[in-house]
Amino acid sequence: MSKVKEWFEEALTISDPGERSQAMCDLAFDAEQMVRDGSRQEAIELFELLITLDPHDDLMHPAIDAAEKNLIALGYRVLPPLQELMTKLQDRFIHQSEREQLVAVATALVREHGTRAESCGVAAELLARADAIRPLAGKELRFRAEVLRQVQQDAEQNAEAESGEQ
Repeated sequence: MSKVKEWFEEALTISDPGERSQAMCDLAFDAEQMVRDGSRQEAIELFELLITLDPHDDLMHPAIDAAEKNLIALGYRVLPPLQELMTKLQDRFIHQSEREQLVAVATALVREHGTRAESCGVAAELLARADAIRPLAGKELRFRAEVLRQVQQDAEQNAEAESGEQ
């Protein structure tokens, strides 16, 4: 077993979900440092392990997102076209009513493909369409707030990046 696999397995054994999540985020940070230090293959192995974490576990999202973004930045992963993803997700939820399908596609898009810059923006549009059919409530409202927060954060980061280039 490789060194990074041992680290990953050890972090998985942590019983407290918050501490386990923190350990996974620490591993993502360590992998980023490994890339900078020239240990690219070990870093890629660790990133690959991190993306196998449960995408439905909200505590693991930061580690999964960091791993996916780094694998893309390293050229190790390529994102499929957004339209292709949308078609697959719509087909997956075709059996649901229009409103429920919109919410399910938005949720899956963010949970499974949240590292894409446009994922949250598209999800926000889908949630707005679902809200127009019937107002969102409970978990749906919290999810929309999370998506809108991410859209705002992405916009701010883009504005900072553009101002830094000038």
